[in-house]
Amino acid sequence: MEVVSNSTYITADEVVKGLEEIRNKNGSQKIYVVLDNARYQRCEKVMETAKKYEIELKFLPTYSPNLNLIERLWKFLRGEVLCNKYKMTFAEFGNSILECLRNTATDYVEKLDSLLAHNFEILNSSIK
Repeated sequence: MEVVSNSTYITADEVVKGLEEIRNKNGSQKIYVVLDNARYQRCEKVMETAKKYEIELKFLPTYSPNLNLIERLWKFLRGEVLCNKYKMTFAEFGNSILECLRNTATDYVEKLDSLLAHNFEILNSSIK
């Protein structure tokens, strides 16, 4: 798992930097980035950068938080790292989150398996 983070307000410039960093860390591999439709993610600058670095952007449907796996991961992080735990500095706060993210594939596999599963129910289209 690749973690790209920042400690500032997210803007199109931050997304562009993130795309550049992802490309630099992954060589010529095919890259898909899933985004949640924030306005700054769909702007021309981001789209051009993705095209330049041959990164395919996939946008989730609007108003679909259940499809956004990052929302489920944040819920897990809040409970595991932040709930009832005080951090003296922003650096400690950030490091505790990054440490948890780095260990998701080892220490937290069982807890995350069901939380991050793609469980969808297909409804019969004849239902009115």
